[in-house]
Amino acid sequence: MPIEEKWTNRLTHEDRVEVRLVKDKAVIIDFSVQYVAQIHGKWYPIIRFDTAHGKPHLDISKPDGSFEKRNFLHPYFDYRDAFNKAITEVNQRWTELRQSFEKEVG
Repeated sequence: MPIEEKWTNRLTHEDRVEVRLVKDKAVIIDFSVQYVAQIHGKWYPIIRFDTAHGKPHLDISKPDGSFEKRNFLHPYFDYRDAFNKAITEVNQRWTELRQSFEKEVG
């Protein structure tokens, strides 16, 4: 029976990572990792890694609400590898991602 876990990691009072993980025993069958930032009093989803549509990919948000979709791993990687890469990417790049988004917001 699959088990869903959700948690939020606060990076600062204006930055957080929202995680959703679904496992069947020890196997990851679905996930999302989203970095969200408060800019000028409004919360924006900056980047989201997930397994929607049956494959790991990422969505990069634009201030107008649109998204740029990208694959971030080769198809032969399993969801555990993809989940770990997503967590690592967000933790290493969130300040850079925030600064880039802030420039677009103005």
